[in-house]
Amino acid sequence: MAALAGPGGLPGLPTARGRGAARGRAVMLACVLITAVTAFTGAGGPVLSATPPRAPDFHLPLLNGGTISLADFKGRPLVLLFWTPW
Repeated sequence: MAALAGPGGLPGLPTARGRGAARGRAVMLACVLITAVTAFTGAGGPVLSATPPRAPDFHLPLLNGGTISLADFKGRPLVLLFWTPW
């Protein structure tokens, strides 16, 4: 039967003793460190390009019969609002 927790442990729970416990803690610490380094350095994450992709040019008909395109707004901020009455 496992020994009950001693000083510093939780009462009523068994504690691990010996070289096996130390090895388990070392493996756990290594896993935590590898996870932390990977998370904070961005290794393994998505690679983002320096420039975002361009939106494809499109043409829309106007109510007065003309057309408007995305190229007409080049260099200016543009907000597109797609709305439907569904």
